[in-house]
Amino acid sequence: LANRVQWLMERLDSDDADLAREEIERSEAAHVARTQHNFGVDLLDPLLYDLTLNTGRVSVESCVEQVVALSKRPEFQTARELGEQLLRLGQHASDPTLVVQAHWVLGFTLLFMGAFTPARAHLEQVMALYDPQHHRSHTLLYAQDPGPSALSYAALALWYLGYPDQALQRGQQAVTLAQELSHPMTLAFALGGVAEIYQFRREVQRTQERTEVLLTL
Repeated sequence: LANRVQWLMERLDSDDADLAREEIERSEAAHVARTQHNFGVDLLDPLLYDLTLNTGRVSVESCVEQVVALSKRPEFQTARELGEQLLRLGQHASDPTLVVQAHWVLGFTLLFMGAFTPARAHLEQVMALYDPQHHRSHTLLYAQDPGPSALSYAALALWYLGYPDQALQRGQQAVTLAQELSHPMTLAFALGGVAEIYQFRREVQRTQERTEVLLTL
């Protein structure tokens, strides 16, 4: 906790350790309560995670190396190949719904492989083909609408590519579209996505505002 307090004080440009500690504890309690309420699991259970790293004991550089190594595991390449196969099937069958989902899968997979440029291209292709009415059935199959979620992932890709303003724009578009669709799960995902972009931008107040809206859903 001491390391997290110091980190937050630096980010807030503050010397108030008590304020930083209270904010961390408040935020953590809210996340734990929401996860327990929605999914019946303890957010602090380390068994829920594929990897946990303590930057108080391991350098940031070492953590980055471990994450990069994990992104190169064969499972990711298999996922990419399956996404490409899905895209070929959709194109061969002239099935626009399948093509949209294939681009979404490839965008998602490539994003977490660190291939941000092709990930962005696939996610933008989702939006080029996306029809809110035609693809509404995706909420039944995948629990969220592909449009706002593609915009949210595109926002992350843009951030990592060094376009913070475009990233924020995409994140805000995701929220607007999700609100128009009136689908709670999709809206929750979009709000979480744009809150993450605000957090990256160190805009604390706006991060908190989106998070508080998210907690009301």
